Amino acid sequence: MVDARALGIYDVLVSAGAIPITDWDSYRGAERTGHRNLINTTPLKEHILACYLPAMQEALLQWALAPRHGVARSQGQGSRHPR
Repeated sequence: MVDARALGIYDVLVSAGAIPITDWDSYRGAERTGHRNLINTTPLKEHILACYLPAMQEALLQWALAPRHGVARSQGQGSRHPR
């Protein structure tokens, strides 16, 4: 979570319900095919955060819209990008 800390959003994510994950298990169907301890096997010795995406998006939006971050929300209707 070095990147989230560097961006200043680690606490925002945790307050939105993010959970530190230190172990990663891989499955094929019901059979576990692998186990990895992220602290011991990643270059930065860090965990990952797992969270409910809509809660994370809302927390990050509110954080970004705070006046100290200088982000303004568009007043347009919907997305400007074609689908």
